Amino acid sequence: MKRFIIKTAEIKKACLAEVMKIMGDDNIEVIIQPHEEDKTAEQRNFFHLLCRELCATTGYSEGEMKELIKQEILGTTVIEFAGRTREVTTSTETLNRKGYADLIEGAYRIGAEAGVVLPPPLWHE
Repeated sequence: MKRFIIKTAEIKKACLAEVMKIMGDDNIEVIIQPHEEDKTAEQRNFFHLLCRELCATTGYSEGEMKELIKQEILGTTVIEFAGRTREVTTSTETLNRKGYADLIEGAYRIGAEAGVVLPPPLWHE
């Protein structure tokens, strides 16, 4: 199986060449879809660092702060199961890079609203 994330003209040419190789073959599947960048480990770790910083100031647990930010940024869904109705939040594991960026931005906003100064983002070049 070959996978191409087209970001340059060279990659586009390689992809086209690969498609040309299979012309006439039967039972081949080609999928073309927009590419979404996965969240990075740095984003995930930094979000958790911000949650810990908010915990140190507020006294809430990291899980409570994470849930508060998730509810604020991602919203909630009401589910019904076995006669119970509960409000749940989306798992952060399903988020892409943009979703995690939104969570980080939300943590900064919530911190600022509470008067908590959070550390600046760690920038790498």
